[in-house]
Amino acid sequence: MILRSSLLKQALLNPDLCWHMIHSNYDLETTAAMAFGTLAHKAILQPELFKQSFALKAPRKGREFDKTADGKFLILSPTHQKLIDMQAAFNRKSNLKKLIKGRIEGEWFANIDGHECVAHPDVVNGDILIDYKTLSNTKKNWAYVAADGGYDIQFAHYHKVLAANDIKIKKWYHIVQITSFPYTAVLYKYTNDYMQHALQSHSEAMDRYSILLNDEFGINKADEEYVHLTNRDKNDEECNDNDNLYSEAKRLWA
Repeated sequence: MILRSSLLKQALLNPDLCWHMIHSNYDLETTAAMAFGTLAHKAILQPELFKQSFALKAPRKGREFDKTADGKFLILSPTHQKLIDMQAAFNRKSNLKKLIKGRIEGEWFANIDGHECVAHPDVVNGDILIDYKTLSNTKKNWAYVAADGGYDIQFAHYHKVLAANDIKIKKWYHIVQITSFPYTAVLYKYTNDYMQHALQSHSEAMDRYSILLNDEFGINKADEEYVHLTNRDKNDEECNDNDNLYSEAKRLWA
């Protein structure tokens, strides 16, 4: 099995689910939000391929975000217009747009700690690693969203796979775009201290993944004590810990 960041994140965030993804060939369902995010990625990062990613569907025929025989997402006209508006709003941010160059949506492989790994970072621009995210709930602090989604582990996974391919990353950015008007795009720059923590979390996740991989009967898949040690539970005290950690990131309005 080739180890990708989405599987590795679940090793810490949801060991039970990770076990099923390893041993039962279970994969996460593509939700409407995930499908929209995929299309937003194309609109922003690969606009030349955007038109090849969707097909407009007639009202009352099929479900939005179902896929056609050739792999395109079916979307309604209002969704298409929102994606166009997001693209236009992003393109007006010249300081963000100029970052989107180098290797876009690339693929790298490496053996990390005895596991064959793959990484699909959004943008590798010299020594800068950039991941583009969409955010629908503007009331949620990005620090909480990033911690809850395991984006630190994702960054660290990309970092390690790229390093094994002799690509040395020195800067780590998230570009986060709101999916409601006026479609604001925000740049987050992360500190070296943050990345050191992320690399530590990645090592913990790799250890946990190895246990789950070799646990054919699921004996360790619901080890709650281990999950508690990761400070990723949603009680107030541990969320505050996560907020403090992510406050090291510099939030720059683009």
